[in-house]
Amino acid sequence: MEKVSIIVPLYNKEKYIKKCLTSLVEQTYENIEIIVVDDGSTDKSSKIIQEEFVSQIRYYQQKNAGVAVARNYGLALATGQYIIFVDADDYLEVDYVEKMMLNKQYDIAISGYVSQRENVKKDNIMESIVLENGIMDYIFRKDKFPYFTQPWGKLFKKEIIDKINLEFPNLSFGEDTAFVLLYLTECSTMSVLANVGYINVENMGTLSRKRVSNMEEQLDYLTTLVVNKGLLDTTYRCSFWYLRNIKLNLLNVCDNFTDFTRLCKSIRKNEFNKITFVGLVDKRDKILYLMLKYRLYLPMYSIIRRMKS
Repeated sequence: MEKVSIIVPLYNKEKYIKKCLTSLVEQTYENIEIIVVDDGSTDKSSKIIQEEFVSQIRYYQQKNAGVAVARNYGLALATGQYIIFVDADDYLEVDYVEKMMLNKQYDIAISGYVSQRENVKKDNIMESIVLENGIMDYIFRKDKFPYFTQPWGKLFKKEIIDKINLEFPNLSFGEDTAFVLLYLTECSTMSVLANVGYINVENMGTLSRKRVSNMEEQLDYLTTLVVNKGLLDTTYRCSFWYLRNIKLNLLNVCDNFTDFTRLCKSIRKNEFNKITFVGLVDKRDKILYLMLKYRLYLPMYSIIRRMKS
């Protein structure tokens, strides 16, 4: 039975870590190792682990350096043939790993998930499908792409990660997207599952969108990565990607209309020229494109603000 390494980056999650780790140690799949990398927590997270889980997991502490560094540390420590990432405020159904491992023959397995905010749960269900080609065209569909912007909810092969020396870039935004997309460039097969039991807990810390001071530079970094991998080789992918970047940049400044307008004017001179109207599939994207083209900044500002709320 192959080993699965479950990597949990941890930072100040005392309210959630017990439920998270309990769900991991109770998995029906027997050959797992649980690696928790504490990124300098200052709350009671460490005490909870030391008192209740220290004999059941591999626990490591580091000075606060960010989630990317914590995940990379976990990857360096992992001895399993397969990798699963779990956020410290999330939890798994008891047979999650077992169900994911039924798809171990594919280069990657990805499942839908349940989002939970307080006591309200919402299913985010994927269509069950196996792909042996056209993976990138599939994920660049607007309704699918969000599932590929985080590492959790997936079963990775360690040999593929090691083959390309893949790590999470040390960014404050977009490091997850970079990791998953670069991994997928090495995949020839993918299994998509409807939902096998990942519960993503949306607490106030994960829901807040703090302004990123260098958002444009970080999105440029991500764009360089995908361009170098040839992922924007179609009109559709290119238009989708650059409009997505535009929306993320505008969301980042939408608390101030002056900054929003200034950014819109800058965008029209740069990223906007890489998008074609016919390359956009989603009607809402087409509307935003036309608003930007015809300088309808005030109604566009209203739409972007609603997207953020």
